[in-house]
Amino acid sequence: MKNTKVVVCSAAALCMLAGAAMGQATDGKITNAAERALYGGPRWVNGTTTGFGDASANQGTCDPNTVGGNPALVNKGIEIMIPLSEIGNPTGQIGLCAIVNGGNHDYMSNQVLPTLPFNTSNLGGDGNGNYTGTCAGINFNNFAGTQHVFATPSAGTPAVDGTLDGVYGAPIALQNNRTRFGNANNGQQGANGSELDGLYMCKDATNLYIFISGNLENNFNKFEIFIDSTSGGENTILGDMTSDVDGGAINNRLAGLTFDAGFAPDYMMTWGIGNGITYYPNFADLNANVGSFLGCKDAGDGSGVLTGCGGPPANGIQVAMDNTNTGGVDAPCPPPGANPNVANGSEIDAVYSYIDTATNRLHVLVTGNLENGGGDACGAGGNKLNLFFDPGAGLDIDRDGNGQPDVDTGQNTLLGGGMNVDISYGNLNRMGGLTFDDGFSARYWMSYKTGGDPVYHVLDSAVLRSAGKRANGIGSSFDYGAYDGGTKSAYNPITYRGNFVPCNGNANINDPQSQSGFDANLFTNFGPRAAAESLQLNPAAPVGTPGLIEATIDNSNVGGVQGTGGSVSDAASVETGFELSIDLTELGWDGSSCIKLAGFVTSGDATYGSNQVIGGLPGQDFPNLGNMGNMSTINFNTIEGTQWIVIGGNCCPVCAADYNQDGGVDGSDVAAFFPDWEASATCADVNADGGVDGGDVETFFNLWEAGDANCGR
Repeated sequence: MKNTKVVVCSAAALCMLAGAAMGQATDGKITNAAERALYGGPRWVNGTTTGFGDASANQGTCDPNTVGGNPALVNKGIEIMIPLSEIGNPTGQIGLCAIVNGGNHDYMSNQVLPTLPFNTSNLGGDGNGNYTGTCAGINFNNFAGTQHVFATPSAGTPAVDGTLDGVYGAPIALQNNRTRFGNANNGQQGANGSELDGLYMCKDATNLYIFISGNLENNFNKFEIFIDSTSGGENTILGDMTSDVDGGAINNRLAGLTFDAGFAPDYMMTWGIGNGITYYPNFADLNANVGSFLGCKDAGDGSGVLTGCGGPPANGIQVAMDNTNTGGVDAPCPPPGANPNVANGSEIDAVYSYIDTATNRLHVLVTGNLENGGGDACGAGGNKLNLFFDPGAGLDIDRDGNGQPDVDTGQNTLLGGGMNVDISYGNLNRMGGLTFDDGFSARYWMSYKTGGDPVYHVLDSAVLRSAGKRANGIGSSFDYGAYDGGTKSAYNPITYRGNFVPCNGNANINDPQSQSGFDANLFTNFGPRAAAESLQLNPAAPVGTPGLIEATIDNSNVGGVQGTGGSVSDAASVETGFELSIDLTELGWDGSSCIKLAGFVTSGDATYGSNQVIGGLPGQDFPNLGNMGNMSTINFNTIEGTQWIVIGGNCCPVCAADYNQDGGVDGSDVAAFFPDWEASATCADVNADGGVDGGDVETFFNLWEAGDANCGR
């Protein structure tokens, strides 16, 4: 049975530390004694070990002169069957080059087969790791070795199921670089990293079979394989497709990519995996300049027949994936000591907060780590820290036509199906259906990611309204998907000042984006609530307000909660993590209601949830939420405890035992309770019978003597 939870908000008890303007920096840590005094004690401390990797420093067990595991031992991955008639009926050697690219086909990883030179970083768009919006700047002739292989396929007919069969023989290429697109270690079909470990090939009289061992992260990172099997081909991708694939991938993103001399691919295949564990292959004939979508399939199905999304294709191509590999190459070794920019695990240790009344800002510190993902600032990225805020009910525009502003109560169950703004590559709408505990209705959302090489970080945000995003009669949005960030060395902290040049280009002309009347989605690098109010007043010329949000992470923690089976005793001692400062009007606070926070770490596409949940889960080794299903199906009311906390406002304690809300139960709670009881303050009605009397004293001491700051939540 779920414990009953009652939260009473009243001005009678102040449950915030209202600090004067002290000029404390948003730097991801409690920097000094003055900031420690402002934050006070933790609002909540985690008691669950992490199932998303325990962040650690290199204690000498990771050798940077190796790739970690053994790529030759990996037997799970991607398997392709192509009828020989579809690739020119080759009879001799066949050339291959396989690549992991970013979600937009515009930021190439270091996972290339045949391999790049040892210890090569991500190639980006220019071969040097920089984002340029295309891969036109990459020329494999500039790298030692050859990033293609010609080989005679061994003879055999394997089962197309994503598992390596013996008929493939020895690998024709093996990886020699640790992956910088996230190390897959969760053993799930929704893998949390991308790597290419080995390349294999065989054929029979009818079909060519290609096996690539490794993983593809379920954040729509792209796998791309180029095949040289007949005369012609393109040593430099021309971008002259008359029918392109995957939203113009070849013409708009891959055009200009140059291969080693002697390799001129005639065909290519590309796809990503996301929306859970579904992958969507495409096939292109570069000589005929035509491409097509083949269908879709769920990873781990055990078959390569593309039965979904209009498949199987008439050309007979099959693709199977088994994405559960946890061996092969590893991620780069952790730094020798704690590093503010790099973590190899994700955990939430505690939450601190305070309100600065002089500047009208809420400051929040979520201590812990977020594992670095791959790609670049403009891609989907790796693990996400999702934060939801309930600042109390507010007002929306008049949507029901009664001439009065509508009451906006937020979303206790997240809306999906495009009802919320499009942001974070669809992650917000993808979580539609998730239900929070009773007493919590989200009105503001943020999602943070970090990773890459050089390290980037990005914060997405959106206003959540009970009726969904503001829109006109044809669905054109009058709300914004907001984001800001970039290379961390240049954007630290993130400041939401309309200057995210790496993705917007050309100095962000027209930011916030105006509404022509027909735009389904709008985006901005300013605070989304203030921008939306400006848009409502003047759709043709909205104005952004800079600096309403600041955020960053200090990823240096190597303590805190440990991995499954370990200890949680160090969680309260961590003082670094994700720090946020937000204007309270932007947040939507009315100045008196409780401000509540819910949050959790998810996979890159927000479908697989970790066990790192604010408010806590029952049990020290409670499993990842992903074991219960997609995040869109999670109902926190069915999980023992309260998966939200109070972080500010004029509020009564969620649990009377911790009456002063400092995270512990001791004599200071008794000292805080009795003045309220003597004044008959609302918060002193701890037995919730509508009055303040001796029964409340008895109830208070029963809870207090139990010594449980969470009241069994």
